[in-house]
Amino acid sequence: MPPSILQFSRITDGNKVLRLRSNHLIVQFARFQPRSDQARGILDTILGRGDYDYDAEPVGTWTYLRTQVVGTDLQTRAKHLRDHAEVQFSELDVPLVPTAVPDDPTTHSSTPESGRQWALEKLNMYRAWDLQTGTDDVLVGLLDAGLQLDTEVSPGLDPYEPLKAHLHHEDLDGDRFLAGPNFIDGVSWPFDDFIVYGYLHGHYMSGVIAGTAGNGVGLAGMNWGSNVCVPKVNYTSESKDRAPEEKPYLRSTAALVYLGIRDVLDYAADPSNLSPAGLPKPVVFNLSLQIEDEVFPEFVEYSAGTFEAIFSAVHGAEAVICLSAGNAHGAVREPGKWALASAYASNVLVVGAMDENDKYVPLTSLGSGEMVFAPGHQVLTTDKNDASYVTIDNSTSIANAHATAAVSLVWSEDPGLKGSDAVALIKETCREPDAGAKASYDAADPVGQWGRGIIQPFEALKRLKPSVCLVLDKSGSMGESAGSPGLT
Repeated sequence: MPPSILQFSRITDGNKVLRLRSNHLIVQFARFQPRSDQARGILDTILGRGDYDYDAEPVGTWTYLRTQVVGTDLQTRAKHLRDHAEVQFSELDVPLVPTAVPDDPTTHSSTPESGRQWALEKLNMYRAWDLQTGTDDVLVGLLDAGLQLDTEVSPGLDPYEPLKAHLHHEDLDGDRFLAGPNFIDGVSWPFDDFIVYGYLHGHYMSGVIAGTAGNGVGLAGMNWGSNVCVPKVNYTSESKDRAPEEKPYLRSTAALVYLGIRDVLDYAADPSNLSPAGLPKPVVFNLSLQIEDEVFPEFVEYSAGTFEAIFSAVHGAEAVICLSAGNAHGAVREPGKWALASAYASNVLVVGAMDENDKYVPLTSLGSGEMVFAPGHQVLTTDKNDASYVTIDNSTSIANAHATAAVSLVWSEDPGLKGSDAVALIKETCREPDAGAKASYDAADPVGQWGRGIIQPFEALKRLKPSVCLVLDKSGSMGESAGSPGLT
């Protein structure tokens, strides 16, 4: 099996069955660089000299290790590392799965006439576009499975160069989509390998966020001008402990997401890529993943350290991360659940899915007063190459893409906003569901109900426009002296 394929395994711990990325471990040291003598000494003692290697270049005091240790023994070593005074956290790398990989799309055709973009009407985008359509002062970080490109082999592009003609879809502009690193293969070529099974999660997100408008074909995305960075952090796993005849599975891990976040933030802060004001460009990340169902809560807590590092990095850079609430009914799923409970929640939007009638989509997770809702059912978006489209049902991924685009438009209008201010503005301008739809939320969750409500990009953009007051002075009193020299 090629080394680039993600492999996962189950281990049994008492009465718990846990899933993890095989032979991999994440460690955050308190003070030491991971390749320093002090850090190596700790790893040698607990993991065994020569029984580990660095699977990715360390970032600060954080590192991702490939080990010879496996199974419950690896879990025990992770616990021993956590007990060391110089280790902030040590955890196994848990799998994440996309929150929209539909088995039965309602439509799948060569033309978009089979679906209507009701979401744009519901979000009042036709008025929002009168105020803002998106600018290149803002970056969208699409942490996903990449895009379908014309070759699986990189043609020699540098990281974050435009994909240009290598991206073939009439509604995805190759000049706006930038070739983020591939954290599976270690190349600058984010090719979606899952196309053989017919699902292109990255394309689904791309059409909603940044589908080309005004070209006389297809559909219109919400943002028409901002660049989209595409680091590849999802990959087809050939090891899901299933029968060989069953298809592979699309997955990511906590560590791969962390590496993608850090890389885009570094790109945005690069001196050669600053905004006209000499500042790092604002970044809004789209992350539509949830912890895989088979990972039990007792184990999930071990993985909170990596996501705390993710939320901290986003908060520190005054970026924003939009997270899908999860397609698992019940309460908001991890990592959205962790984000809302963290010290960095002000830079996070957690997004649930609603339908054309304002009702919540039954598949969506909900239950937080701080989450928001966006269209996530029967939403038309881009599919495979050239001129194909698909309608996606029951998807918090699609809902999350709408929220990501809304943040990017707000930032396009005012790139000087802090990330926390952009999030606050989106929340403050949400509206409640229509009266007839409220009962669906109340019945599902009397506590969290509809969170802050349904996002309204037009209302958010209006807040950023200067107000003009016209005074008609019939008496002429405003022309009299104000009591100060030269002033009336």
